[in-house]
Amino acid sequence: MTAAHFDAVFYPGGHGPLWDLAEDRTSIALIESFYAAGKPVGAVCHAPAVLRHVTIDGQPLVRGKRVTGFTNSEEAAVQLTTVVPFLVEDELKRLGGRYEQAADWASFAITDGRLVTGQNPASSTASAEALLALHAAQPATKSRTSGSEASTASPPWSTTSSSGCSSTTHSTPIPPSARREDASPRQVSNSTSLRSYAKAPAVPAECSGRSMKESHDRLNINEAQWRAMVADFRKTLDKFKVPTKEQEELITIVGGTKKDIVKPASALTRSAGGL
Repeated sequence: MTAAHFDAVFYPGGHGPLWDLAEDRTSIALIESFYAAGKPVGAVCHAPAVLRHVTIDGQPLVRGKRVTGFTNSEEAAVQLTTVVPFLVEDELKRLGGRYEQAADWASFAITDGRLVTGQNPASSTASAEALLALHAAQPATKSRTSGSEASTASPPWSTTSSSGCSSTTHSTPIPPSARREDASPRQVSNSTSLRSYAKAPAVPAECSGRSMKESHDRLNINEAQWRAMVADFRKTLDKFKVPTKEQEELITIVGGTKKDIVKPASALTRSAGGL
């Protein structure tokens, strides 16, 4: 996948990106290539975490930009503050982003330059529409089926004047008790229990450039810890009333990572002994 074949890139939410895509060097390079090509980049809910190590001209992409993402208070409301490896709100602020938020669970999206960010699951539609609006404003390019590279002039929302071309959309908050039952599980069902067993640092760290497989290798958990993790995952799915059939599908997907994550007792012994 390359930026040359697409008009924009959009990252949906879910807790999972905090562990994998935020650190994945392929994803980081992809976002940088889209932005450098003058194409829109969007992320909603927890997905702004993928911007953690994205840089343009040696500076964090979000530095100086109006941004939003899942709030600290929303994370506290779903009782995962101590589970996630870092808080989206805190990280965006640390990177120099001009973080803004609406009321918890309200639809709230910000466009600054070519970057679109949304606060939470309720912001998905507003964020997607904002990204499409940026795409519609792009200069015409050659057909991607012609086999030729598209040549794009400097777009009208160039970051050189981002202070004058940012926008915000928001609406009345929807409290958790009033949301559709099937709205939140899909946003929070990605690896919500992994932090309890990972050896990832709890403080901001430099980009490690790890692949997802390398990230799995760092977990070093045993069979008992794996079973406990899956049990915790099931409890989380039950909490958000995920239907049984979908629960089993998600457990199967998680189970596919077991061979990479669970280490034989002999391997754990060698690791503990420094061999």
